[in-house]
Amino acid sequence: PISGGNIAAGLNNTIEQNIAKNDTDLKIFSELIDVVKTQINNNEELMKLILDMKSNVGKPTFKEKYQAFITQAATYMTIIGPFIPALKALL
Repeated sequence: PISGGNIAAGLNNTIEQNIAKNDTDLKIFSELIDVVKTQINNNEELMKLILDMKSNVGKPTFKEKYQAFITQAATYMTIIGPFIPALKALL
């Protein structure tokens, strides 16, 4: 039989894993902001779109924010390109 302590421990592990994954997922946005600041001359529009994506992670609106970012970032794809797989994983 499963005791209450084991259930609580399992739930805590799941919560901790989800928090760690979420922190890792969200790190991509701070890395993108750093790249925009240092390599794309502080492009305010791109930074706004990155923050829009970050605030919509896990929501149905994330896809719309992602597409808006990709459209705007097309000019800078050689710089932004390495981040695309991590962003797609959030879709």
